[in-house]
Amino acid sequence: MTPLLEVEGVDAHHGDLQALFGVSLAVEEGRTVAVIGANGAGKSTLLAVVAGALPATSGTVRFAGADVAGVPGHRRVDEGITLVPEGRRLFPSLSVEENLLVGAFRNRPGPWTLERVYDLFPLLRPLAARAAGTLSGGEQQAVAIGRGLMSNPRLLLLDEVSLGLAPLVVQQLYAALGTIVESGCTVVVVEQDVGQALGVADQVWCLLEGRVSLSGVPADLEAEAVTRAYFGVLADRPGEGSSAQPADVSLAAAAAILPGTAVVDDAVDAGTTADGPVGTVPGVAGASGSAAGADAGQG
Repeated sequence: MTPLLEVEGVDAHHGDLQALFGVSLAVEEGRTVAVIGANGAGKSTLLAVVAGALPATSGTVRFAGADVAGVPGHRRVDEGITLVPEGRRLFPSLSVEENLLVGAFRNRPGPWTLERVYDLFPLLRPLAARAAGTLSGGEQQAVAIGRGLMSNPRLLLLDEVSLGLAPLVVQQLYAALGTIVESGCTVVVVEQDVGQALGVADQVWCLLEGRVSLSGVPADLEAEAVTRAYFGVLADRPGEGSSAQPADVSLAAAAAILPGTAVVDDAVDAGTTADGPVGTVPGVAGASGSAAGADAGQG
């Protein structure tokens, strides 16, 4: 069976800075795939290339068997590729409902409507008329996810879902992924919180300095291998030998990324974290979603 998404030998640049080096991966339809790696590993760049927000310098991206290299981002939304960008990227002066309707602008047919989004995210219904910029971090993430669902995606790209949110809210959001897949979406989730990502993924790919350093089924991956792939230096680059882990990586830091351990981003914003106690995202468990195609920063 042809994979829904195929990335082959992709290089990508941000100006003169090369962010991806020959990245290849395949995503089967109906799967949840996690792309993990440290800050700056190229994760968000990879999603931007797939979504059409950043052109690949070389290599091929195929969606449903078709080469989409020359297809602009808004046309990829028409084909069923939707990106939930890091940082949510809502329109702060628009209401919750107006932000959700933005996701339906391309009129792609599918099961997701305003009513279904409100059913999956009950907290949004009473907030429908409120300006998105006045919401808490967890509420904004629910809007971003709902906005993406309104585009009725076939491939959902989730970039740093947990960034800046309290652990309980993150767990609730991740509980939604099963429902997303059941609705017919294939999910690629980019995360620094490895424990969360591996807990929901059927397949995992680790990026290190813009290269694939590890791939496999989460249940088959040893903790040491994940840690080395996440923090280490690739040993098989042409002309380079292996190297020890960076000196600033402590044993505690390495242990923190292992499956089953939640990781909170060091750069969590105090304002958004404060809004994340129990009940910040009531009813979000079992929901699903993504945000409409948008910009992506370096990953």
